[in-house]
Amino acid sequence: MDIPVHASLNFNNSPQDSSYYEYLSACRGKNSNILHTNSGKECRNGNQVALGRFRNAVNETGWGILEVETFDGNDEITQAFAAGLLEGKFISAINYA
Repeated sequence: MDIPVHASLNFNNSPQDSSYYEYLSACRGKNSNILHTNSGKECRNGNQVALGRFRNAVNETGWGILEVETFDGNDEITQAFAAGLLEGKFISAINYA
């Protein structure tokens, strides 16, 4: 499965800012099995397979907060893969920040 990734993450938001969670969507092309990610809560093109939100609270609590939701209309394997894709994107952004 080819997985192009086109999303940048910014973890510099403060807790006072209402956007201190970063959002990523895992999307599937309308007539394709290729997954891609985009920043934000919705897919610009295609079917949303998963939505992830993350807050880097390591300096406050020692933990990062990650939540991933998958959506019906996709088989379980695709949902699991999309959830892992989002987790990997969030974690890699911290590791290389």
